[in-house]
Amino acid sequence: MIKTFSDDQIKAVKEIGFGGLLSLKVKRTATDMLSWLVDCFDHGSCMFTIDGKKDFVVTEFDVYDVFCLPCKTSKKVEEISRCANVINPDYDLKVKWRSHFGLMGENDQIPLGFLESKIPLLVDGGEEFRQLFIMHAFSSFLAPTSNRTVDLRIVKCLVDVNQIRIYNWSKYVLDRLCEAVKSYKEGNIEWFCGCVLMLEIIYFHRLRFRNVVLNSTIPLIQHWTDVDIRDRIRNEKLSKGFGCGILEFDTYPVSEKLQFEDGQVVCNQFKEAPVNQTSGKESVVYEGVRSNVKGVIQFELPASSMSNEEIRSIAIDEVYEKFLLMKRDLEVVSNFYMNELKVLFQTRKSNDASTSTPPMSQTDLFFMNPRVHEIVDEIVSLVNWSSNKDMKVLDAVVQELVDYCISDYHGFDLNEVLVSFGKPFEITRNEFLSLGAPAIAISSVIIDCWAMLLNENQKSSAHGPQKLYFGVSQSAFLLKVANTDSNTQDIDKLFDIWSRWLFIPCNDFDIANVELIFVPILLNEHFFLIVVNLKEEKLQFIDNMSYDTKYMSEVEKFSDVLSDMLSTFLDQRLPQSNDSVKNMIEYTLESPSVSTRRTLRAQIAATLVLSDMNIVRDEVLEKLSEFRLIRSQVAKDVFDGIKKKTKQ
Repeated sequence: MIKTFSDDQIKAVKEIGFGGLLSLKVKRTATDMLSWLVDCFDHGSCMFTIDGKKDFVVTEFDVYDVFCLPCKTSKKVEEISRCANVINPDYDLKVKWRSHFGLMGENDQIPLGFLESKIPLLVDGGEEFRQLFIMHAFSSFLAPTSNRTVDLRIVKCLVDVNQIRIYNWSKYVLDRLCEAVKSYKEGNIEWFCGCVLMLEIIYFHRLRFRNVVLNSTIPLIQHWTDVDIRDRIRNEKLSKGFGCGILEFDTYPVSEKLQFEDGQVVCNQFKEAPVNQTSGKESVVYEGVRSNVKGVIQFELPASSMSNEEIRSIAIDEVYEKFLLMKRDLEVVSNFYMNELKVLFQTRKSNDASTSTPPMSQTDLFFMNPRVHEIVDEIVSLVNWSSNKDMKVLDAVVQELVDYCISDYHGFDLNEVLVSFGKPFEITRNEFLSLGAPAIAISSVIIDCWAMLLNENQKSSAHGPQKLYFGVSQSAFLLKVANTDSNTQDIDKLFDIWSRWLFIPCNDFDIANVELIFVPILLNEHFFLIVVNLKEEKLQFIDNMSYDTKYMSEVEKFSDVLSDMLSTFLDQRLPQSNDSVKNMIEYTLESPSVSTRRTLRAQIAATLVLSDMNIVRDEVLEKLSEFRLIRSQVAKDVFDGIKKKTKQ
């Protein structure tokens, strides 16, 4: 029917806000996956659940994405009363429409065929055409009846055709879908009376099947034909079942990110797909530099910039794809405004070089304003931030590994061993979580494993080991020695632990050339580090917190005891003790400044897992490949959990 519309009819459909339906190419509803779609959709919450790890909420914006029906308006679609005729306040309105088609019975139903015969004749696109078009669109497609008759529920909103576009038809279609699913699941109807095609298309675009990125220009129905849908369903059947693919979180709903006015997106920020374009291809076109439309800025992509499609082709997952898109866009925006600044500076220089004294230009007045200098400094700082190498230090695999290890996602086993250097040096996921929570003490076993790994690396040094790293267990006995008088047994235990750190099977450490000794100390659930610098004969207290004088006096006491004990320990074990060891008791204590190193925590986690010493490394990497498929969902769930905890 749409194909036969005159220009006036097409114009009328667009004017009432239903122009998106003109892109419809599908002629029939494929029922192959109807039952599965309905089973996945919860009519109460509008949640579409594919499995325990993939779900999303269907909103009125999803309906707009598919059809571009009026959306985000405050005017709710009001249905006529459905009570008995004798008390029905809208009975006269129903009688009027029945009589319009020559039906006189008070319960007569208007066959859709009557509308289909009359609509093509109303070539002027006038008031009656607009009313009948909406009636037919809902009764046959958007909220279909089971017996191909007209549903008169919406005629109250059609009385004034100029008001049709102000109603929130997108929400109404979603509400009718929920109503249909409810009736179908409860067995009240045999024929499904909701817009299953809409639910189908929403699902197709939300699930990246075979990693094919579908065209996201709206309305989405323009990208689908009966053949496209049949092929998609057939291919999904070839897999282990419907729902196999990667869930899209960032792209949809497209319209949720756009600006609305009078029920429609302010401007069509997306080019309509060419008629001969196949689904699965991108057709977003960036044109112009600035838009005159309120709330919209557009930029041309330089020739050197990657297109969205090129970025998607090299991205290993959705998170990395999003990162590359943000990086590209930030560079485009930064370069554009930096070029504008260059033009302004060049204009100013040319004026300065002039031998004459022309009137003060607007450009010069602009640059003489002190506030402008402050703004330029802010812009420079933003550009410097965007190119900060520290933001890019972790490569993609390390980022994935960190996300996998430092995640309290409910689907993960917190007791899973992610690092094993042989018992008791094993790190579980639960212990790894401490690396992602700066407010709590890092698990002791992480520090022990990290010390073992660093000691092993020192053994391969060209000049032999020059740094020695102790684990955490010695800390308790060092504190006991510092706080008790009769401490012979504690000293023996302390020396025994230090000795074991020298002769752990994987280390067998030679301390003859050691210049730096790292001693972690746990005090009141907080770690600090004392580095014994034998080369420069001093102690270095390293912490990322500031303390008062009283606390620092405690640290100095520990450092004195450490110097005394370590001097004795090394003197007994070095074949030829040197002056730096004997003079250790006189070392001064200094506190170099330390900044928070969040990136280093991530690197520690990844390095421990990827280490050759890790017995379970291959098993973890095998699970990492499975994790990639759900990484974006995990990130969303973890982020939601953090927001919830923060709110509490």
